[in-house]
Amino acid sequence: MKADSIYKLLVYLSLLFYAFIYTDTRLIPVSWQNEKLEYSTIEKVHYRYSSGLSHIIKTERDKIIISEPVFLIFADYDSLDIGRSSLTGIPQTIGRDIKGEYYRSSINFMNDDVGKFIVPFFLSLTVIFWLFYSRIKKVYLRERFSIISVIISIGLVLKYLL
Repeated sequence: MKADSIYKLLVYLSLLFYAFIYTDTRLIPVSWQNEKLEYSTIEKVHYRYSSGLSHIIKTERDKIIISEPVFLIFADYDSLDIGRSSLTGIPQTIGRDIKGEYYRSSINFMNDDVGKFIVPFFLSLTVIFWLFYSRIKKVYLRERFSIISVIISIGLVLKYLL
């Protein structure tokens, strides 16, 4: 196999990773389960250059990090309806009947601050790179762009899955 076809394969692989994220968050139906809420808490998280708050709800199945507005709505109840992806089991939606009105909020990666902007941005860059792959004359640039593209897509898939 020529080196050029290996790098094309890497670009296809990164497009496949993005397709997996979009398919799991947008196309695969969720399976709803009523889960008991064990506790809800706010933890201080220290990053390298900043510190912030992480809003966490712990169900009987796992810990879910959610945004502050969702936390304020759902943190005080003993059970929640969690919509999980049928493919991966990752929480996608949270819901609860509150005073006769049903509230639902998306909590998946694609509605997060990171996923909402970064995934479409890198997906568009990868598609543009894929469309103009043969027009890039310098081989080392094609190689580097292919490697960078697959590393970023693997990182985003790992962020989505973990």
